[in-house]
Amino acid sequence: LKVTIPTSPSLAPQVGAGEARCEAAVVMAATATEAAVVTSGMEAWEEGVLPVFYYNDFLVNRIGDPVGLNLFEPRYVEMCRRMGGRDPRFIFMLNYEDYQCKAGDVGFTIRVSSIVPQGGGRAYGISGVAEEMVAVACTWQEPNTNGLHLAKVWRLNPSIPPVPHQQLRVLSDFLELGRWTRMRGDVRWMYGNSEGALVLAGCNWLSSTGSAFLLAPEAPAAAARLPQAIAAAVTPSTSPDELRQLQNLLEQTVQRVPSADATSAVRLSDFFNALNETIRWEGRGTRWAAGLPEEEDTQPDTQPDLSYSSRLLRRVRLLRLRGMFAEMPSVRIQLQWWQDRQGDLRLGAVASNGSNVILHAVPEDMMIAGESADAAMAELVWRLNRPRLQLLQRAHSRGSCCFSSLREDLLSQVFAFIAVRPAETA
Repeated sequence: LKVTIPTSPSLAPQVGAGEARCEAAVVMAATATEAAVVTSGMEAWEEGVLPVFYYNDFLVNRIGDPVGLNLFEPRYVEMCRRMGGRDPRFIFMLNYEDYQCKAGDVGFTIRVSSIVPQGGGRAYGISGVAEEMVAVACTWQEPNTNGLHLAKVWRLNPSIPPVPHQQLRVLSDFLELGRWTRMRGDVRWMYGNSEGALVLAGCNWLSSTGSAFLLAPEAPAAAARLPQAIAAAVTPSTSPDELRQLQNLLEQTVQRVPSADATSAVRLSDFFNALNETIRWEGRGTRWAAGLPEEEDTQPDTQPDLSYSSRLLRRVRLLRLRGMFAEMPSVRIQLQWWQDRQGDLRLGAVASNGSNVILHAVPEDMMIAGESADAAMAELVWRLNRPRLQLLQRAHSRGSCCFSSLREDLLSQVFAFIAVRPAETA
């Protein structure tokens, strides 16, 4: 009896592995029809996801400040249209460089009290009040919105002060001495170690205030690793006062934010390759019985069928996007073939919840939860082995050959061992 054993990708990348390829996802923008495929039959709402408005001055600098704006840029007109629906808020984001935020950047949520269309809806006048201070966990540009950025945010405690730039540099030196690694991705300042500990700084206020905001995971184990790293970096030249000042700095300035452990995360591209390797190992009849493609289409101008992947990928959960913190429980991932500007087909990923999240990326830039990847692989193995077990059961019931001598309880144990039916997902 042939049994499928799943192919295992390399599941634990090193801290800081991977390069940002945001431009590829922007170039390979999917059409509205493709996006509709992702969102059909699925609608949820992700809390803490808001559109971003960029400004290069402190028009808002504390909670309670009023704000009034006249907006005419197409992306902000789209933002105003959306705020007339379920959530009348946006993020006021200070940015002096490129009008693009990164993980850790700090801004204010503005609760809008008045939205007045102007010029037949080609512009809007809005007014509101700064409600909360927030930091960006993950950000993306939504397709078909004229460049509107959205962000998943963490709420911050406004009573916790920022860190002066000079002390941030001292902290960097200590972390590097403690063998922490400067991490890459859509972040301005982030360090991590091999155990998955992280510390992130929101640096978009540096040029105006000379200070940054420190953020770290709220899990107790993760919280303990940062002072441990400082203690491990002490050298004979470190003065007691310097060490004490740095320890006090961490106690007083680190904002604790929710963040899932990503040490067992899997790169989406590696996971998809593992799925395909498992499928290729199968014979034609088994693939057909399991509802999977019989064989890859070798024609150069055709798109291999990806419809089967939607059933398997419904189980995976997004954790990271280009190094940012993208834990969004309502979001599901699907794969699509996109055409780049040169006319070449590229594999792309769409993450959506059918309402306030839709983002495009290349699979290399997405990290998914390891346990969710295991669940998806288990479903594939179950689908592939089920037809064999059905044949075994039929042979047993007919008394064919040696199968007739198998006891019912042994047959049940074989079924349970080889193909445990996965639990249904929401």
